[in-house]
Amino acid sequence: MSKDYVLREKTLQWKARIFAKLIPKDHRFRTLLEVGCTEGFLIHELSRLLKTDFAVGIDIPKHFLSFGKGRYHAIQFVPNDGILPFKDKSFDLTICSDFIEHILQISPSLHEIKRVSKFILFKIPVESCLTGNFFRATGIYPRCGENHPSDLLHLFSKTSAQEVIRKHGFSIINLSFEITPFTILYHHVRKIRIYLNPLTYLGIFSKRAFQSYYLPLLRGNLFAYARSEG
Repeated sequence: MSKDYVLREKTLQWKARIFAKLIPKDHRFRTLLEVGCTEGFLIHELSRLLKTDFAVGIDIPKHFLSFGKGRYHAIQFVPNDGILPFKDKSFDLTICSDFIEHILQISPSLHEIKRVSKFILFKIPVESCLTGNFFRATGIYPRCGENHPSDLLHLFSKTSAQEVIRKHGFSIINLSFEITPFTILYHHVRKIRIYLNPLTYLGIFSKRAFQSYYLPLLRGNLFAYARSEG
C-alpha cells in the first residue's frame, strides 16, 4: 500500500471521528450515503462507527469506484454525475465532505442532497483566511479556478461556509471548527524526504512543496451536522 494512501486513511479516520462526535447520542441511522466518496474509506469508517444497515457511495471517477468495490464489500458504489437516482428522503444521513468547493454549480448539487437526505454531515475547508489570502495575493499559492492543483473552484471562510449550508435549506444542529492535527501534518512534511544531500533541502522551500504539503498549515476545517428542512 502506498504512503500516499496511508496518509489519506489517517486523514479520513480523523474526519470520521470528528463527524461521529457531532452527532447526538440518541440519533440513530439505518441508511447512509456519501456524495463524492472517492475510494469509500470515509463512508466505510462512518458506517462502522454508526452501525448503519445500508451504505451507498457515489462518485464520478471509475477507478475510485472500482477500488472501493474491491475493498469495501459492504458498501454499494454507484457512478453518478447529476440527478441522484434515489427517492426523496431515502437516506437517514448523507456525508458531504470536501465536496462543494470542487463543483462548479453548488446549488443544484445541494438541492439534490437535500432532497434525498434527512440529516447531513458537512466538512468544508476554510481557506479564505488571513494567511491563505496573503499567500494567494502574493502568487505563492494559486487562486481557485480550473487550473488549481487541487481543482478548487470556491473559497470559503468560517462565515460563508455556514451561510452556504443555511442558504440551501439545512438547519445546523452542531458545529465544530478544527485545525488539521499535528500527526497528519507530520506525515505531509515527511513526504518531502529530506536527506543529508544539501540539494534536497531546497525542496522544502519550493513553490510546489508549499502548494502540495503546507496548505493544511494555512487553513482550518468547518464540520457541521445539519437537518434537511422541508
